[in-house]
This record gives sequence, structure tokens and C-alpha cells, in this order.
Amino acid sequence: MENKKFIVKTLLSNKHCGIFSADRIDDSMTLFEIGFDSVRYMEFIVLVEEVLKIEYPDNLLDIDASMTVGKIIDAILSDEYQNDLN
Repeated sequence: MENKKFIVKTLLSNKHCGIFSADRIDDSMTLFEIGFDSVRYMEFIVLVEEVLKIEYPDNLLDIDASMTVGKIIDAILSDEYQNDLN
């Protein structure tokens, strides 16, 4: 699970569609605090689906000011776990 959390943070980082390095991204930070706008967020969604081979959770498709990195990671890992059970 920690490995998948690291993968998600890497996808949010400057190695992919973000502006900060993965080690500077904290779970409590909002997407806006790490430099995301709606375009970057859509890029991130596509990357998550391609890299983790999951469908991005529908309840997180719209970006909002209260959306934190931790909330996104929890939802992705929870959704992925549920997909593995099916």
C-alpha cells in the first residue's frame, strides 16, 4: 500500500504533471497548494487510470478547494482495493 501511495505522489509530482518534487508533497496539502488547476488535474486523472489500471473514483472527478492529497490517495487506494475484490 505504501508503494501505491508513493506512485500516486509521484504522479502528482514534477516527474509527471505537477510542479513540486514528491518529497515536498504532504498529505494535508490541497491540490491548489501543490500548484494544480483543472487542466493539471485532468492530466493526473488520466495518468492514475493508465498507471494503476483503475477507474478514477467518480466522486473525485471535480476539483475543489478542499480536496487534499491525502483524500485523493485514500479514495484511489480504497477504490483500487474494491476493484481487486471483484
